[in-house]
Amino acid sequence: HLFHLRKCAAHVFGLDYSADLLKLAAETLRPAPGHNNRLVEGKEPAPCDIPGSSDPPVPCDPPDAASDATAAAKRMPAASLVRADMRHFPFENAFDVVFNFFTSFGYFRSDEENLQVVRGVARALRAGGRFFIDYVNHAHVERHLVPESTRCEGAYDIHERRWIDTTTQRVNKTTLVTKQEERIAKTEESVQLYTPDAFRRLLAEGGLSAEQLFGDYSGASL
Repeated sequence: HLFHLRKCAAHVFGLDYSADLLKLAAETLRPAPGHNNRLVEGKEPAPCDIPGSSDPPVPCDPPDAASDATAAAKRMPAASLVRADMRHFPFENAFDVVFNFFTSFGYFRSDEENLQVVRGVARALRAGGRFFIDYVNHAHVERHLVPESTRCEGAYDIHERRWIDTTTQRVNKTTLVTKQEERIAKTEESVQLYTPDAFRRLLAEGGLSAEQLFGDYSGASL
């Protein structure tokens, strides 16, 4: 999934595949409310991206591309993994590109904390650097939010409940996992809903400017 996002960024903005990259926040580690530690991942090429190549990468769809992906990965520099609070991550003038995907922004409870993240990105970028962020579409969420759903994954039943708090303008989700009616796990997520204009203002205040907004990963208009 990340590979296709990077491919879109390369297509739209001419991203250099040899650039120093920072993937900010691990998409698999979304915290419950009040949990602030996230992972910051640096210089992580996608499996089939060959640094320095001028040719567009080939999608890594198994099984046909599996051996090619493995061979390409062996030629790449090792990724560095840094665990840090994303409001204070320790980089300055270090990256050409910063990615923040899978709605990994807006978890903090105050605009000031979310602004700290934006300022950190601005500090981490070199002159002319780019910030690519995948963020929820406020209007689409309001129109299409599914209040409740249940699905099965093997022996597990997963019940999800979603709602928008109109006072705080946050979209919330609880996920309850059970097995034969026994509770296995429960997680909570809460993300600030920014309108496009509010998000532009937040970026500007943090030292960045929004060049383009897209409605999907193909680069379609919002």
